[in-house]
Amino acid sequence: MSDLQELLENHQIKRTITWSEDGETKTKEVVLQEPDARTATQIIDKMAGANNTMYFGDAMGLILDNNVVVNPKLSFADLNKNLPKEDAQKSVELTNADGRKVTLYMKFPDYRQAFNILMFAQKTVDGHGKKLDWDWFNDHQKGYGLTMEAMKQAIDFISDVLNKEGVFATLLEAFQLSAKQITRVR
Repeated sequence: MSDLQELLENHQIKRTITWSEDGETKTKEVVLQEPDARTATQIIDKMAGANNTMYFGDAMGLILDNNVVVNPKLSFADLNKNLPKEDAQKSVELTNADGRKVTLYMKFPDYRQAFNILMFAQKTVDGHGKKLDWDWFNDHQKGYGLTMEAMKQAIDFISDVLNKEGVFATLLEAFQLSAKQITRVR
């Protein structure tokens, strides 16, 4: 049986994904498996929760746990375990509104939380694994005048890690396939 026949019989789809990493455009082939209707509905439900709350990390977890991504085989446990230490943390020196230099320490939480953080920037964690201290940004504290810059730096950091090896692009493609499963008109 040819590779193409095997893909078709197993409802698998080969896709070329493209992403940007370190200022360079990269591509790779991935193999996705269309989820069943129940799984696809659960994935979409995580993105349309109560009070407009989106649980992107949980949706990506369902994609991984239900083998929507066939190749490369991905799991949150493996992604977390294989994240190089140099990619797991970053520090940035900023100048606050009072002209004082401060250092912003960032630590990658884990992949599931990182996907949620992209949707809810207010849940950013600091380099010590604690929630962000909002008082740090108040008048004449170290973070005074840096709220937007700190958020931008944190989101850029998390996005850079999620984009490595095309992980985010692969999971986004799998999410789109899941959405098509329940909305397809034949």
